[in-house]
Amino acid sequence: ESMRSGSYPTVYLRNKQGGEDAVAAQVDVGMDGIWFLAESVPALGALTYSMRNDGGNTTVHPSIVAFAATLTSQRLTVSFDPTTNLLASITHHESETEVRVSQQYMEYVDGPGGCYVMVEVADARPVVTDVTAITVSGPVMSEVRQSFDAGLTQILRLPVTASVLTVIHDIGTLRANTEIISRITTDLRTGGSFHTDDSGLEMHKRQFNASMPISGNYHALVSS
Repeated sequence: ESMRSGSYPTVYLRNKQGGEDAVAAQVDVGMDGIWFLAESVPALGALTYSMRNDGGNTTVHPSIVAFAATLTSQRLTVSFDPTTNLLASITHHESETEVRVSQQYMEYVDGPGGCYVMVEVADARPVVTDVTAITVSGPVMSEVRQSFDAGLTQILRLPVTASVLTVIHDIGTLRANTEIISRITTDLRTGGSFHTDDSGLEMHKRQFNASMPISGNYHALVSS
């Protein structure tokens, strides 16, 4: 109730002296949560955080604009096309490298197969035309929330210390006999190789194989 009324809990970190230090935090708009950055925890170590309503002012409400605005962290700048609200480029600050990026949701019509077996019967076709977006910006993280006309939603999230852009998909209910893909095109020269994250545990190098069917060059998007 306090978060809805505008009085937000303060987040505290217990320090080595047994006291508490208030840390920067922001409200997770529309999701009734609090975002804060946890400090690095040493191996076999632990940190204790707590929240309470004590009138502190270190938890703030982020700003919101009704378009896909540029996201910036200490290491990355993520830009969007102002006419489409879609991803346009990612710049790495330290190397001063800009990568042009485009994304499109596509759909394959699936033949006989079953769970986790894609037997495509035709080329992928676009499933999205219009995209609306809002940008939520605060002292802890910023994100662009996109809504697609096919019932898809996507969040592109960038905490202030992040060196990677987190992309969260929600595709809802698939139409019968279809597979949804997120097609990301860049100007990187990779020689057909890329890496996927195996359920958040480790990275695996993948190599495009032209001799395989289309499905042989796709990998489940659990976390990548």
